[in-house]
Amino acid sequence: FNHFKLRLAGFLYDEHEVSQVVGRSSVKIGEIKGRVLVKLDTVCAMQVFSMCQQDNDLIYIQGIKELVQDLQRQNEGKKAERIVVLPEELNLLNMAEYAGEDDAFEIPVGLEMEEVRLLGMRSGDSPFLVIGDASMGKTSVLFSMLHGALENSRNKHARIFVFDSGDYGLSDYAGKVEYIRTEEEALDMADEIMEECMNRRNGLLAAMQEGVARNPREYYSTCTPHYIFIDDVDDFMESMNNQMMELFAMLKQAADTGIGLILSIHASRFKQRNEFTNWIRSASSGLLIGNPGLVSILQPGSTREYTTRGCGLLFQNGSYRKVMLPSVE
Repeated sequence: FNHFKLRLAGFLYDEHEVSQVVGRSSVKIGEIKGRVLVKLDTVCAMQVFSMCQQDNDLIYIQGIKELVQDLQRQNEGKKAERIVVLPEELNLLNMAEYAGEDDAFEIPVGLEMEEVRLLGMRSGDSPFLVIGDASMGKTSVLFSMLHGALENSRNKHARIFVFDSGDYGLSDYAGKVEYIRTEEEALDMADEIMEECMNRRNGLLAAMQEGVARNPREYYSTCTPHYIFIDDVDDFMESMNNQMMELFAMLKQAADTGIGLILSIHASRFKQRNEFTNWIRSASSGLLIGNPGLVSILQPGSTREYTTRGCGLLFQNGSYRKVMLPSVE
């Protein structure tokens, strides 16, 4: 309390409490609404005025809103940035309110909890891993990111492929995206993606020669967006076991050519060691929810930074930030 530079004391029955707030003073105030003592060079009396007439709290709040709207109508200049606070609950509807004009990500993930700004997966964050144990909300994160990918105006003509887990937590999107159910459908998709990767590489070479693009990331950002969502890598490997080598080659090329890969990993089940899982373990971008268990991927500096359900650590370029995750219920 002593660290506050400016302190106000309204009417208090116990005068000793007043002196504890502003110090000793010969000035006394009565039981008058808005009359306070303030400590400047000396203790002074001050009258606080309300911004509008107030018969009760509801009328006062409504009056403030009308006053703000009137000021906005009179001033057509650039609006000042609002003071943002973390909402009591973040969901898919109110998360959009925190989007900025200069956001550098493609798919929103959550609200950064210190600066209260929206963060998400960027074009170079592929593969993007979502790691957590059972019931920590991994599928909810993929559900939210699918929503964000579909809502992004840039993704109007995007190709979005989904490999669901055995729990079918993403089945609500079956009619809105290309929902892969069988190995045959997966191989057809792999052929399409490999052709897209070849076209991107040829287009990049031409763009670089003509000076249209300075680097691969700049060029790939101009291509039609493609995303591949895989909910539960272990389920994916089990269901696509016979075609894993071909699918792995496709996923690796996709990530190298700017196609977004979003994969969820069950921290307690991810134990297989093969060329595919070793490649996944080399990823540096993703979201960690809770304790990573034995999975030595996306580790924070201290175990005290592990989060609970509803929050996560967003890793990008070797650093991480704590984010509030949206509810999808």
